Amino acid sequence: MTASVETWKSYAQLLTRLSPRISHILFASADGTSWWSSDSASASRVQYALSLLLRSHTTRHSEIDGLVETQDSSESRFGFRIRGALGEVLGLVIIALPLPEARLDLGAVHASIKPALDCLQSELSARAAIGELHRQKPVHLPFALRQKIRKRAAVLGNRHRERR
Repeated sequence: MTASVETWKSYAQLLTRLSPRISHILFASADGTSWWSSDSASASRVQYALSLLLRSHTTRHSEIDGLVETQDSSESRFGFRIRGALGEVLGLVIIALPLPEARLDLGAVHASIKPALDCLQSELSARAAIGELHRQKPVHLPFALRQKIRKRAAVLGNRHRERR
């Protein structure tokens, strides 16, 4: 389900247009494996936030599925889970913001970058659905589930194409 470097760079550009003071971005898989980092030499800056995000669990009672880590007084790291339609975690996004934006609460940061998170959610959902179709043998899936996956992949693929 990994995307090309250009794909991650385009999402990073979108994030920095929405929040120009972002100092670091990390895209990771649901298990924390790094897909892309804006500066791999300083990726350790966001590792603690990533580990907190991996250990914390939420039941999705709110629209914001993430956390803020402020161990460093000059910078805060904000982590967000990207979920699929069934609630499964598809990926993780960690951004770092310096002062004065570091003082923002999770809701304010989420609101500012929500368009990018929504686009990323559509992309990862489509990739997961397509990957699921290619990995599974149709005889092992009930017919109704195969139909649901195909429909969801088509809808997500169309949404993604419309946004580009």
